Parts: sequence; structure tokens; C-alpha cells
Amino acid sequence: IRIGREGAFLKPGPHLYELTYRAERQLYFQEGQDGLYWDVHGRWEFSADKVSATVVLPEGIRATKVWGYTGKDGDWGEDYAAKLTETGAIIKATRSFRARENLILVLEWPPGLLDVRAYERGGREAPFRGIWISHWLTNIENWRLLILLLGAAFLSYFFVWLFLGRDPKKGLILPRYLPPEGLSAGAAAYCARMERLGYDHTCFSAGVVGLAAKARSVSRERPGKVPFPGYGAICSMPKKNRKGPAKAMRI
Repeated sequence: IRIGREGAFLKPGPHLYELTYRAERQLYFQEGQDGLYWDVHGRWEFSADKVSATVVLPEGIRATKVWGYTGKDGDWGEDYAAKLTETGAIIKATRSFRARENLILVLEWPPGLLDVRAYERGGREAPFRGIWISHWLTNIENWRLLILLLGAAFLSYFFVWLFLGRDPKKGLILPRYLPPEGLSAGAAAYCARMERLGYDHTCFSAGVVGLAAKARSVSRERPGKVPFPGYGAICSMPKKNRKGPAKAMRI
């Protein structure tokens, strides 16, 4: 931008310049709100003592949220003060700017309130709302806090595991060839399988084998009609243990 006449030198002291201009693609439209994203100061090669902006929205539109950023490209500084007004918003930098530092304004309002032509022209990409995360992680003090919190969480979980979470030491494992006292082989098999399978063929077989081990039954194979092809088996009680007529059971 060139202002003034060539060859004219200004006297030392403050001078006021007022620029009137139009800018395109400063608006963005997304679900739930419309917004203005404006580079207030621009990235000039000179410093600035004070930077501020006042936004006046069209009549009938009331802003719902305002925020901004300060610094150079890639910086997400928060050296500003902003507030909503009846007609728009005001934002002001809280420090002086060095060369190529900028103040960015973001202002939002309910959707669908602008002139139809604004929506026909389209808008720019909406600012990323999660950008504060990037800013937070670029601060070394925040990294130290994050590491401290992670270390504290690790230590707390470690001590809980150390005193409450460790499994008891495993003793010597010995196989048991007999069921627990007071339980038959079939009852022991049922107790071991009842939560998953309930009473099944294995439990029945364990019961028959347990009777045979106690000499309470005799099992012998013989051809016959069984639910599946092959040989079946006949179980009967030995004569010395019988208290009534002989009965046979086919399995």
C-alpha cells in the first residue's frame, strides 16, 4: 500500500491515515453458525504499538462468540482482550507487535442471516476449533506438566498393583486321582463343568466310570443298536451287589 505524494516528507509526530477497502473470502459457513475470520493487522514489516478492531454486523444479526490469535504465522498467542457488543464485537491486543506479527479475529453468529449473495459466493475454510491443543503442546511448561501427570498416574497404578493387584504365588501343583471327599466322580465332573456346559455326556461317563471303579457296575461291549454306528456297551450291577432283579443299562 502506498499513501501520500511522492517527494512529500512528513514532519515528525503522529499522523492518522484512514483506509477503506473491501476484502473477499473473509466469511466461513458451517453447520450451526456463520463466521468472520479476519486478519486485523496484517503482517507488516514494521512494529505496531497498539492494534484493535471493532466489528459492526448487519442490522438484525447478533454475534454469539468471539476469540482470536496473536503472533506470527504458526503462533496461536492469546495476548488479546475481546468482548461481544450489541452490534458486533471489539478485540484489542494487550501488547505491542513486532514486525510481521498479527492479530486475527474470529466472530460467529447464527446461520442463515446474511444476504443470499454471500452464500452464493461461498466462503473460506472454517478455523480448526481444536487448535488450542496445538498451542498448548507447543509450550514447554505444558509438556513438563503433562510428563508430571503421566508419571504420577504411573506411580499410583504401580503401587496399587504392587499391594493389591499381584496374584498370589503359585504353589506346587499335584494331580488328584480321586474326587474330593464326599463327591463321586460324576458329581466332581459336574461341579467342574456346570458353569460352562452343565450336565453333559462327560459327566455321565464320569459317573459310570466311578461306579465301575467302586465295583458297583460292570461294562462290556457288544454289537447292538446304538444312537451312532459302531459298538455299544451294556452296564449291569455285579451279582454280589444286587439287592433285586438284575437290570442292564445300554450306553
